[in-house]
Amino acid sequence: MVGTKRIRSTIMIRCRKNTTIMILKQASDVHAIPITKPGFAGFHACFTLTNDNGCPHYALRQMEIAPGGCTSFHNHKEEHEMHFLEGEGMLRTDTGGEVRVRAGEAHHLMPCEIHRS
Repeated sequence: MVGTKRIRSTIMIRCRKNTTIMILKQASDVHAIPITKPGFAGFHACFTLTNDNGCPHYALRQMEIAPGGCTSFHNHKEEHEMHFLEGEGMLRTDTGGEVRVRAGEAHHLMPCEIHRS
């Protein structure tokens, strides 16, 4: 991610129909953990709502990418929505697509679309 400010984004993933059980969780109860997969640098994730919390078809995660940080190229089997809370950087696809992302913007990727931040 190119930029001078830390980037925070909320990432929501929908796989199938929503369940009918309400889950309420305080974001302050979720702590960021470093993601150390190959090709990832300066990347932390807060797994707010996941299958472990009773969400079998949906996930809500907040990602933080430090200045100069990045992810490797990867994809998801489901649609991938991103809402950028702070900072700015670049979102890239494996086909050469590139878009500058800024705080307040939301972006959508199709299932299996290869991308990196």
